[in-house]
Amino acid sequence: MRHLSRHQYLHATDGCRLAYRSGGPADGTAVLLLHGMAGRSDTWDGVAGALIDAGRRVIALDLRGHGRSARATSYPLSDFSTDVITLLDQLDLAQVDLVGHSLGGWVALSVAAQQPQRIRSLLIEDAPIPPHDTSGATTNPSVPSVRRLLASMGIRRMLAIVFANRFDLRMRKPILAALRMPAPAWWASLAAIDAPTLLLGASQSHLAAERLPLLATAIPHATVVVLKGGHRLHTEHPTAFLDAALPFLGE
Repeated sequence: MRHLSRHQYLHATDGCRLAYRSGGPADGTAVLLLHGMAGRSDTWDGVAGALIDAGRRVIALDLRGHGRSARATSYPLSDFSTDVITLLDQLDLAQVDLVGHSLGGWVALSVAAQQPQRIRSLLIEDAPIPPHDTSGATTNPSVPSVRRLLASMGIRRMLAIVFANRFDLRMRKPILAALRMPAPAWWASLAAIDAPTLLLGASQSHLAAERLPLLATAIPHATVVVLKGGHRLHTEHPTAFLDAALPFLGE
């Protein structure tokens, strides 16, 4: 069932056309939903329906290179968070609840660190966690290589996702490589996050859920909850996801 509008469009600071969908009462507390790599905004349709039923205004963005958003010539990680801030500015959203899955979770953390005053609460679902230094990159990598990602998904499934979700396959190598690089400045920036933060891990994910407590120590008001299931909790285990998410977002 469709709970969100048809796609609406805006332009990023570099001119890239971005698509988003929205729904719910205009005066409801806004929730911005960010999908993961190779996803698109309608991955959130079930969650959006539950949030709209609770009286929330919901916005779901197609990240650049995904869905109805345009492809870019290159994909530095910083462009994704800049796009989200541009969306908040153009929709005149002074404060939102921010929900991000996987790559969208990394983006959400970065936005919350850059503009903490705009984030009322922060929910991160099974996000990649870059290493803090070179020892973390080699001994406990949280982000899979392209080879491991393809092994976990299968080439046929990956290609189906590429075509169905209009995913720019060119981004997979640079994005995964960037997320595997030590990021001490990113880790330091997390101390600026002022919002209550729920870090949701997945017990059967290809990402390293055991690193979530380390992430929580870097964020002032963070709580960790690990749910049973795979990487896409909100679509594969929607009841468990909503049981955790709705009370948190409603506080």
